[in-house]
Amino acid sequence: MPTAFDQTLAAIDALHAEDPRATNLADGTSMPQELAYAQRMSEWLERVHDAPDEVLRLAVRAQHLQRWLVPRDEYPEGRVVI
Repeated sequence: MPTAFDQTLAAIDALHAEDPRATNLADGTSMPQELAYAQRMSEWLERVHDAPDEVLRLAVRAQHLQRWLVPRDEYPEGRVVI
């Protein structure tokens, strides 16, 4: 049975997978842009931190959760719409 961490990670990735924007990976395949970004950031975390805890790993993975829903041009640079 998957752990709570694994279930949460899968739920985050499922939301990232809803991104309508796609990006091409180095191997030529296409992937939703935010899912690719989240995976890349998780890989980067593993490079810079010897033993990140689950909270940090989830924070890194979810940092741009459903970002495409609020385009950057809808709020001033450096500000978040709440």
